[in-house]
Amino acid sequence: MKQAHEGEQMNIRLIERPSMLSNAINAIASLDFSNSRWDSSNAPYAPEDKIKYNELKTSVPIIHEYKAYHGKINQLYDELDANGSIKKSRLLQNIREIYLKVKGQYVQGRIEQELEIIRNNADTIYEDVFSEICSRSENTQYWQEDLLFAAQLIMVDAFIRCKILEEPK
Repeated sequence: MKQAHEGEQMNIRLIERPSMLSNAINAIASLDFSNSRWDSSNAPYAPEDKIKYNELKTSVPIIHEYKAYHGKINQLYDELDANGSIKKSRLLQNIREIYLKVKGQYVQGRIEQELEIIRNNADTIYEDVFSEICSRSENTQYWQEDLLFAAQLIMVDAFIRCKILEEPK
């Protein structure tokens, strides 16, 4: 009973005051990405290095498709940050926390096997983080297709920034 009430209250708060994630998705959904190209100059790691290190397989085409938008997403985050709409660092930290929670479900305290477990489940972990981002953003005024597109862009950007999956060593 208490959990149902708390869940209901949380849904009301999310509708009344959408999350930064929803604000970011709303902003991304309204951008024009027709002239975007991949620019590695502002990426902490080359996506290819992270892909190999984490042994991703099925998520690779999505990462390659959407990495071209990393620069434009970065500009958008900076603009939203300057206008007070979102705090880029807080948004990325929230995404990181989603990843850590999902990772914990797979690792389950087996720290000495952590990297092996992540590598064996990297694509599923990536998909689980994507699903959580989408579920937290369902209360937007955009079409489902826009939501999925924006969530993929956020995922790839967070992957490039090493907020999702492990940093190459």
